[in-house]
Amino acid sequence: MNIPQLTALCLRYQGVLLDASEEVVHVAVVDAPSHELLDALHFATTKRIEITCWTRQQMEGHASRTQQTLPVA
Repeated sequence: MNIPQLTALCLRYQGVLLDASEEVVHVAVVDAPSHELLDALHFATTKRIEITCWTRQQMEGHASRTQQTLPVA
């Protein structure tokens, strides 16, 4: 599964893909990850999943920074 697909999968379950390597997928979530997110990532990648728990403010800050770096269409 490529990075854009992993990113979309994480967003579907309110997560943010931070990094993906050959062995590990690193995802940020607010509070605790849902079982659905963990199941979907494990099924899609069969890699080890590392979770970072962010506050709502951290997640909103990340979303804000991401919007600022997107090209204008």
